[in-house]
Amino acid sequence: MTKKNVELLSPAGSFEALVVAVANGADAVYIGGKEFNARINSDNFNLSDMKKAINYCHVRGVKVYVAVNTLVTDDELTYALEYVRNLYNLGADAVIIQDMGLFDSVRKIFPDLSLHASTQMTVHNSGGACLLKDMGAEKVIVSREMALSDIKTIIDDVKVPIETFCHGAICMSYSGQCLMSSFMFGRSGNRGVCAQPCRLKYSLSFDDEPTYLLSPHDLCTVVRVKSLCDAGISTLKIEGRMRSPEYVAGVTSAYRKGIDTGNITDVSNLSKVFNRGFTGGFILGDSHNLMNPVRQNNLGLYIGKSIAYDDRTRLMQIKLNEDLTVGDGLRIDSEDGEIGVKVKSIITGKFDRPKDAHKGDTISLKVESAVSCGSQVYKTFDKKFDMWAKDTYCKDKEIRKVGVDVKVVLKEGLPLMLTLSDGINSVSVKSSVIAEKAIKFPMINETLLEQVSKLGNTPFEIKDISFDIDCGLIIPLSELGRVRKDAVSMLEGKRKAVVRVMDEKTFRDNVQKTIVPIHKSKVKKTKLSVHVNDMSGVESAVLSSADEIIVGNGFDPKGKNDVIAMCALVKESGKVLVFGTPTILTDAEVSEVLDIIGVVNPNKVLLSNLGLLKSLSGTGREICLDYPLNVYNTQTAKALSLTDVKRMCVSVELPLSKIKKIKANVDMECIVHGRLPLMTTEHCIFKSKCSRQCEKDIALVDRLNMKFPIKGVYGCRMQVLNCKTLSLIRQMNEFVGFADCIRLDLRAEETDEIKMIIEAYRNSLDGKTFDTIILIGNEFTRGLYF
Repeated sequence: MTKKNVELLSPAGSFEALVVAVANGADAVYIGGKEFNARINSDNFNLSDMKKAINYCHVRGVKVYVAVNTLVTDDELTYALEYVRNLYNLGADAVIIQDMGLFDSVRKIFPDLSLHASTQMTVHNSGGACLLKDMGAEKVIVSREMALSDIKTIIDDVKVPIETFCHGAICMSYSGQCLMSSFMFGRSGNRGVCAQPCRLKYSLSFDDEPTYLLSPHDLCTVVRVKSLCDAGISTLKIEGRMRSPEYVAGVTSAYRKGIDTGNITDVSNLSKVFNRGFTGGFILGDSHNLMNPVRQNNLGLYIGKSIAYDDRTRLMQIKLNEDLTVGDGLRIDSEDGEIGVKVKSIITGKFDRPKDAHKGDTISLKVESAVSCGSQVYKTFDKKFDMWAKDTYCKDKEIRKVGVDVKVVLKEGLPLMLTLSDGINSVSVKSSVIAEKAIKFPMINETLLEQVSKLGNTPFEIKDISFDIDCGLIIPLSELGRVRKDAVSMLEGKRKAVVRVMDEKTFRDNVQKTIVPIHKSKVKKTKLSVHVNDMSGVESAVLSSADEIIVGNGFDPKGKNDVIAMCALVKESGKVLVFGTPTILTDAEVSEVLDIIGVVNPNKVLLSNLGLLKSLSGTGREICLDYPLNVYNTQTAKALSLTDVKRMCVSVELPLSKIKKIKANVDMECIVHGRLPLMTTEHCIFKSKCSRQCEKDIALVDRLNMKFPIKGVYGCRMQVLNCKTLSLIRQMNEFVGFADCIRLDLRAEETDEIKMIIEAYRNSLDGKTFDTIILIGNEFTRGLYF
């Protein structure tokens, strides 16, 4: 893939940001509406603004992708589809979708609307990308945690356009797999209202010093953007719909230059806009430099250290590492805390007060608070950069132009004919008067060229012009100006014209065909499934009244440790063996897991990875889907009901009232007990000093002294568990007759309590009195069910 074929996709949380993205070289922008988008707190666009935005972009040759990338309930699905119909009729070039049910429904109802699979779908292997391609995805946005070599594998194997983030904020958890905001604050990232708990301070249970343990640097790949282009990535995406237009200007212009020239070595301009420090991230193999435990907000551009401070004059002396201008804003990290300063004057001598100082200059600045010697100084606001950025989206100034070919025909006795063509669209306008013989001053090519070239502040510029004129003719200049303006207006109209419209009746008919109600009979007996972590847990479970035992996907970074022996014990006991697979799997790990499944030959496979679903569907193995696949509505259940899928565990973010509205032709499962994983992350907190810390009883401790256990999982990844144990033992009557199966996640429980917990739930499920001793000494939550 050549660099010319690599699309630069910029964020636009407002119309100003959209204009500046277009002006600075974006090939496409992504925006969100007032609902159903994962940045619901940005300004966003109502439908009227969205039409304006789409028209603006299309006239200038820029595509518009609309994020519809949150999970939707059954109650919301029809409304979400109506919203997509509006986008379809407005002329959006594509929609970015997370919810699998909405994705599948949109594909069926609007078959000619381009669908992009959101990074919230957690795609990170070839199987997952292939499954989505088969389901109609025209582009797949892969997880930020992928190495460039693994992305290239998907590109080569699946032949589907791949989009990846190249710059901006990084989520600590795999996108689509973070429940921390939901369970801590009741604000779901999967619903667009993430409270960003990863940006808070935490301490480790063996360390009292709180730092930003879950807060990553910002991704920056511009210095190696050529590597991304050469790998065959179709779209490079800049994160930042919550950022200012100035941010969008700086980042878009830098990556435009990087893609076009392959040569960017100076990132100082990027540091002048918002940054938490930069990392090349997983995509550039810079995971050792991923985290910023010191600061979770804007770092700014480092400009030097204080040399001295005079208490009498209140002047701080500094030797500059970067240029400085009056009006810039600074942050000084002094011993006594941060000091914010606006540069009102620059002092270079007794009477010298220049407006600018340059790298290498030693200057003095007025700082009212005392500054300790050696304090680091950062520029957090750059006046010149801000003025440049604002200039790229000021009113009545067209920066980005579309080249057009112009043809002028002037024949005696006929109207003048002016034709404009952009290579695809062509318009012709005639004058209202006819050309006549000139008495004194006939029209010449130079005069016509001057008049036709007055495209001024329009989106067009002349690429080529040709004349077919008879000599000695004349036509009023005012009429020529009118013809030119009308032609420009008509070409704009053609470029923003929407060629597809779905009327209300067609839409309703398509919805009725797609969303077919399913009437499910009442469940006769609810099964009890338990998930255990080690051999002692299996030994307890096989002696209990559990119907099924889940082995695998435990808190075991070594992967295969004792899994085969544990599976053998379950099968010997006569219990149903369910093999649990990890949520996150590279292509190489998919093969490893399939090999283990072949060896243990389980009765059922519990999976939460789209790549494994692609590999196992149709093989004859009974498949159960786990809750990380975000089954949030009936249409998702239908979309994921591939061959051999017999059961699905619904999302743990749904209230029970919403869960009961999900109707599917497969069995439904709910988790009712356990320490739920709130984050699954490729980064390990203990990476720099491993010593198998993840196998010990270590927890993150938040500002309220709540403890979140940390566990290592398959592939040496890390999971952060909830600070409280989910327990719905008193609500078992709510699940009887509705849920085909309830699950107890006992991987974090003490071995001597496992059998007791199972029996208590069995009794409660059967309507009998249960032993309340299991509720003593622990903090419990009912989660988000009630």
